[in-house]
Amino acid sequence: MRQLLPDGTPLRSAGVLPDELAQILGEGMRVVDDCLIVGKSNAVPRLDSIRAYVMDKSGYECSVNHVHLKERGDSATVLRHAVAFCRQVSVEALRVAPNRSLRFIISKNGEDWTVHFHTLRTDEPSWVSDDLEGYEEEAVLVLDSTELRRTF
Repeated sequence: MRQLLPDGTPLRSAGVLPDELAQILGEGMRVVDDCLIVGKSNAVPRLDSIRAYVMDKSGYECSVNHVHLKERGDSATVLRHAVAFCRQVSVEALRVAPNRSLRFIISKNGEDWTVHFHTLRTDEPSWVSDDLEGYEEEAVLVLDSTELRRTF
């Protein structure tokens, strides 16, 4: 991911949110079972029904709050779109749940990109390892909503 961020430009100029990402945000954001859900919350399984698979609330949020992006063009453009999406989620989260900080995980594996996010909780570990270099098969970028607010 570092090659895509040589001077931090994609973070400073996140770019325009593509229609498919704007549509997801247009479906709303809600707090369900003390978890922040983006999109159609009535279309996702409830936490108690899948708790055995997701372990905790952070895992649940990452499971239901994920977006896949296909690389069309260059990687830097996709990264700008992913960051723009994270920024918009962060802004909307301030409105819906003003006391929450979020962690965004942007990953690239080949030409497939994924954005996950979860609420930062003091009683639960982050959903992503602290050793980002340990992800040998994919590039990973982690952003917290507090960083996004300062960056833009």
